[in-house]
Amino acid sequence: MEIFLIIIGVCFAAGIGFMLFLMGSFYFSSPAGKSIDKSKPFGYFWGKFSKNKIYYASSAGSFSGGTELVDVDIATFELIEYDYAKDKNRVYFKQSPIDVDVATFYVDNNVPKDKSHVYYIDMSRDKEPLASIIEVADPANYQEIEGHSYWAKDRAHYFMSGKIIEVIDYDSFSFISHGWAKDKKNLYQLTDDGFNIVDANVNEIKWLEGALVQDDKKVYVSAYMQGNSDPDTLQLNIFDYQASSEIELLSDVHVRHNGKIYYCGLPTEIDAASFRPFLDQGKRLLMGFSKDKNSVYLFNTKLPHIDAASFTYENYDFRDNNNHYDRNGQVVTPINEPF
Repeated sequence: MEIFLIIIGVCFAAGIGFMLFLMGSFYFSSPAGKSIDKSKPFGYFWGKFSKNKIYYASSAGSFSGGTELVDVDIATFELIEYDYAKDKNRVYFKQSPIDVDVATFYVDNNVPKDKSHVYYIDMSRDKEPLASIIEVADPANYQEIEGHSYWAKDRAHYFMSGKIIEVIDYDSFSFISHGWAKDKKNLYQLTDDGFNIVDANVNEIKWLEGALVQDDKKVYVSAYMQGNSDPDTLQLNIFDYQASSEIELLSDVHVRHNGKIYYCGLPTEIDAASFRPFLDQGKRLLMGFSKDKNSVYLFNTKLPHIDAASFTYENYDFRDNNNHYDRNGQVVTPINEPF
């Protein structure tokens, strides 16, 4: 027993020593030292051994490396806000100088502005983050729209990702959900670069849930479909609404209406009475699996090699009486072998 405790102690000490070694290695290999502003522990740091250099790092400087700011004027350097700083000559976003009016530059609720312009920071992975002027945007009242990523507005225009979006009627334009908006004339399917106008009775439009809206005659579904379709292409699918039949939301992609199951708004041959989607805690389709009395489905694809009657899910294991299956519906091991 005593030998066993000694072995445990040696292993524990070795582990602690290895962790200290790694921390020391990170510390001495990083050129960045203490934070310029102790209230902002991430962002801009002095050089480790000299205050003649300034570094930007996205996390704690001494343990994360850092990129040196070029031609920075140390004497006038100051932080503006997280990820923004300036000296007498230029403004920096992270480690990159940006072309703005230095004297009047400020950050308003995460939006970079100066006295004349609003700027869009391009975070594309294939180039340095740079600021471009958002044309016609009024800095006095330009603001991002809460809950709608990349969208913003001023008193006269809407914008998306730094580009003006010419909605038909500004005064009545409003968001219905993450994927839908409307004004007094049109229904808008929101896309990655703006919107598509959808012919609908906007006076009767209401949001159902997720990607679904309806008017008095139709249900509209905006979805990036998976399965047999291109998952990167946003689709608009529409089916007729029958007022005499309830719309049942069975998962984030399945609806039962008028005795039929729809997948992302497309009619299916799924047996409506016996349909069962496998759901996560957020009531979203779990790994894409569902079934009825006849078949198992992965998104909108039938998996005829799986036994529907015995197919189930438990403890991260999709299985039937014959096999365990992976997230693509492929056999992992036979049921009589360890999973």
